[in-house]
Amino acid sequence: MKKYKEYIDYSEYAGLCNILVHKIKESEDYKTKQLCFVYGIPSGGLPLAVHLTKHLNLELILDLNSIKYEKGKILICDDISDTGQTISKLFSDNKYCGFEFLKERSLVATLCTKEDSIQQPDFYCFVVDPQIWVVFPWEDYNEEMIKGV
Repeated sequence: MKKYKEYIDYSEYAGLCNILVHKIKESEDYKTKQLCFVYGIPSGGLPLAVHLTKHLNLELILDLNSIKYEKGKILICDDISDTGQTISKLFSDNKYCGFEFLKERSLVATLCTKEDSIQQPDFYCFVVDPQIWVVFPWEDYNEEMIKGV
């Protein structure tokens, strides 16, 4: 079955980031200052994490082992929750200090999610049909780089 591509340019990306900022600011975790950290999953989550850090005035962390879990919650960012495997693996990976607490002390923000993802984010802008391949502005648009599409 052929997948269709949906391209998001930098202007659309900025608008989506601002939608997420608004949604997160409306959350109880943000209003009550429980949300303290932002972590971006490399590579798609890093641009989003930087944007959210600046607009939400939260601390950007680059290493999950550096978090002091007693201090507050962490916002984990990725560009898309496609299958949900990336975030699920993050929550079950024992290489992180205090990983057993990571899932219960985390919120997840993505620009979009697939309707059949096994890990739905807490914050997202839109739902994507499973047959859509979302191409973000930092990705290579070269047809040969996207296998199976």
